[in-house]
Amino acid sequence: MDHIRALNSLRGLAAMVVVIAHYERSINAFGGFSGRGSGQIGVMIFFVLSGFLMSYLYLQENFNKTQLYKYFVARLARVAPLFIIVVVVSYFFQITNIKGVFYNISSLEEVASHVLLLSGKSVLWTIPPEIHFYILFVFLWCVYSKSPKLMLVIIAAAFVFLNYLDYPVYKWRTELGLLIDFRLPKLLSYFLLGVLIGAIYNSWHTSEKIKSNYYAVILVIIPLLYPKVFTAVFGFTHEMWKDLIVLFGLGMWFVSILFLIPARNFILSNKLGDFLGKISYSLYLLHLPTRKLLQEHAVNAPVFFFVIYILSSIMIAYLSYLIIENPLRKAIRKKLKIN
Repeated sequence: MDHIRALNSLRGLAAMVVVIAHYERSINAFGGFSGRGSGQIGVMIFFVLSGFLMSYLYLQENFNKTQLYKYFVARLARVAPLFIIVVVVSYFFQITNIKGVFYNISSLEEVASHVLLLSGKSVLWTIPPEIHFYILFVFLWCVYSKSPKLMLVIIAAAFVFLNYLDYPVYKWRTELGLLIDFRLPKLLSYFLLGVLIGAIYNSWHTSEKIKSNYYAVILVIIPLLYPKVFTAVFGFTHEMWKDLIVLFGLGMWFVSILFLIPARNFILSNKLGDFLGKISYSLYLLHLPTRKLLQEHAVNAPVFFFVIYILSSIMIAYLSYLIIENPLRKAIRKKLKIN
């Protein structure tokens, strides 16, 4: 499959939306510009991207044991190592009374809930659903291999059914003390949206004649979807994950980027976007400890410490990518013998 360079920038953008939102919210910086929940727009972008990539990379591959093995190893190597390390380090910090830096994972039951992908503290909550998406995608891949049209029908039916259910979240604690926080019905529409766009992209490409760099103006949809901005502009409040306006807006945003903007658009295809996309996973998982360390001082000088926060978060993410994330991903792929 050809590499779509703009996706690097979209990954980086999604991570930065979350990073900036958490800083702004923690000290009410910049007048609370984006409003509570703006970071979740970044998570939505991640989920749409994830669905698109699964669809784009795998639906054209044969559905067999060899491809399934490669698929699961690649997904495991991509997500699991850094996630598990962050969970274990967070637990170690808690039991050694170094609190307020990493995530509040203070018991073995909480460690197990994370590692078993049952729930997640703070930003870690997104990782279990991401893995659940990967598992669900195998079913869609299997269906697509037999009937592409049937897969599209199933996705359409899922959109309707999830809306009918009103996107519920199910929480309960097991007898062993493990917290189960099952959010798949609430989040699934965004992953399915990505899968749907990927399936279309695999079979239909836009003529270069109708593409234009001017369509990059569509990028303004993201800040428009920030809750506080949306309310100020349109006069009513959207319901985030439950609102079809948000789902449709992100869908149009993503489709426009893929089908209407030239591949060499300088806003979406550049070295900074490549770099931020490369470190986006580490940036997402590791920015909150940086914010916590700076938060006390940032109240009095929010702009100065915002710059420090962004640069520090990027530097730590880059080191994590170089030392932990990328080497472990390569080692797992090599050990389990996939290219």
